[in-house]
Amino acid sequence: MIVEVDGRKFGWGEDARDLPENSEAYGAKILTSEELVALGKAIRAQGWEPFWSTTASERVVFLVEPEKWRQSITARTMGGQTYQVREMKRGRSPRAS
Repeated sequence: MIVEVDGRKFGWGEDARDLPENSEAYGAKILTSEELVALGKAIRAQGWEPFWSTTASERVVFLVEPEKWRQSITARTMGGQTYQVREMKRGRSPRAS
């Protein structure tokens, strides 16, 4: 799945997992609070629930250039954690992340 937020594309699952790391990037892309809120809304609009965790247990979200590369993302307050998504169950109200 790929979602676009403010001209940037973010993906997870088969659309991101097999892409090579972005060789031109130095480390993870640091998202601002505003970017993170917008990304969370876009993810929820597609029926997924975003969350942070120190252990990767679900589908990890990456900044992507489809068919070219992927780059890890983080936020200033979430160092050491991974942004992930899981499908929302029907009838479940989405939580903020």
